[in-house]
Amino acid sequence: VKCTPLADYSSLEKVWTEHMKPQLGSVAQHLMIGITQRLENIHNELLAWEQASNGWDLDSYHRSAIEPHEQDQHPNAVDVLIDSVRDTLEWLGANEPLILETWMLRLATSNVPLLRRLGIHAINIHPSMSANDRLNWLLDHVGLHGISEHHEVYRVVELNYAKASETVRKFVVDAICVHQLPAT
Repeated sequence: VKCTPLADYSSLEKVWTEHMKPQLGSVAQHLMIGITQRLENIHNELLAWEQASNGWDLDSYHRSAIEPHEQDQHPNAVDVLIDSVRDTLEWLGANEPLILETWMLRLATSNVPLLRRLGIHAINIHPSMSANDRLNWLLDHVGLHGISEHHEVYRVVELNYAKASETVRKFVVDAICVHQLPAT
């Protein structure tokens, strides 16, 4: 039997939703460690073959958004890994916010674009962060101008800017205004 990418996705997605996701209370940390290490290994192999960089990789490019998105209609097997990390981060936000904070920082400062995107996604799901906290965290740890993580950065700003204080909104605008595109 020959497996197609969609068949691989369907099988893995079924294992995730039916068997692993219901057990997040007992496997969340182990799952995060295992999947993030696997995504780092994949990225490092692509780096070795000059098929990726710290600013770009095909898996991140292929995925429109970390959250469910209408443009992501043709999933690959790696999408199950992305969904698993996203769902686990969301579980941690609801059940272990201090552990979520640790993962946010680890992922958002990773050399792997896909992991950075997952870490930025986690900003919006942290239950005890205010809009000010979220925007300040984004500015302090990530910035606004990364190419591969632009969707998640814009989403954090979109969901929090209007609720933020005038001072924090000014910080965001100032960060936008001082940015200069690199010379080409």
